Amino acid sequence: MSTVNGLQLERTVLSWLRTQLVLFAIGVVLIKVSITQDTTLIYLCGATAMLVAVMCSLSHGKAIKFFTSIIIMLLAAAYALTMLSEVFIGKLQ
Repeated sequence: MSTVNGLQLERTVLSWLRTQLVLFAIGVVLIKVSITQDTTLIYLCGATAMLVAVMCSLSHGKAIKFFTSIIIMLLAAAYALTMLSEVFIGKLQ
């Protein structure tokens, strides 16, 4: 860490660490779900989430952090669409 006065840099680093841990945990859960349901797309999403979390922890660049934010948004959107499709498919049957 640099010698910036205050705790802002430390809080930022800790918030990114929490984001990486959550992203890695989401990847583990997605891979476990994909194994039980035998779906390749969910497996790829989980593996991508875990890979991005590891890349983000190894890199300190702003580009990888932006990429991480995009991946989190896409995973959340895919999860929401999956849940909505299950609701609508359930109503159709």
